[in-house]
Amino acid sequence: MKHWTLAIILLFCIRINASAQTDAQVKSENITTIANLAASELQSDPGNREKWIKLHNILKVFYQDLTVQERQVYRELLTNTVQSSITVATSPEEPGGRISINGHISNLNGEPYRNVLLVISSTDSHGYYTPWDSVTRKLNEPDARIMGFLRTDNRGNFEILTTRPASYPMLDNGRIVPAHIHLQISAPGLPKKRIQALFDDDPALDDYWRPWAAREEYPIMKLEKNEKGVLAWKLNFILKN
Repeated sequence: MKHWTLAIILLFCIRINASAQTDAQVKSENITTIANLAASELQSDPGNREKWIKLHNILKVFYQDLTVQERQVYRELLTNTVQSSITVATSPEEPGGRISINGHISNLNGEPYRNVLLVISSTDSHGYYTPWDSVTRKLNEPDARIMGFLRTDNRGNFEILTTRPASYPMLDNGRIVPAHIHLQISAPGLPKKRIQALFDDDPALDDYWRPWAAREEYPIMKLEKNEKGVLAWKLNFILKN
């Protein structure tokens, strides 16, 4: 009798697990279908800001329901079609303190650089780029979950709204890597520029990392509350050949 009872319980558990897997697959397939539709709409009407935001929101909220290849395709599409000078890199539910970065890009003569492409990425508030980094113990920066896309306006200005990242949870040659935000800057006719913006109040930004940042010409941000009560900073970049 006990064996029959155990067999029934096991069969019931198997059915529950099978049902859960099916539900997960259905959810993933639905999100993929919706994302494909949004991508198709954006390709047919690349100047439509509403459709662009729709696809970016899908990438942010349903990141884990999309395959690696799908995420890369959507990131490339968002990069190639972005026209706004403002990017919101995270969803409202993202844990961590909100920060605002206003920036300006000019040339050596002080003239504004317009239509410069910026792709922004960072870790989350735990120091991970993807939800699987904590398991693999590797930081998969190219597949970062928190990403933003923008182009500078006619005055060379831009704005980034995101959450404050954390330092890497794994040591690098025995050192804690300070929290930072990656900015990839692409201006017509100029070499692509990669920058890391760091935080002045980060305890990990010690006597080793500060000279390193100076050598690399990486900005160190001193966040201060703006009129909206959000921690903010102004970045100024001068691009040269």
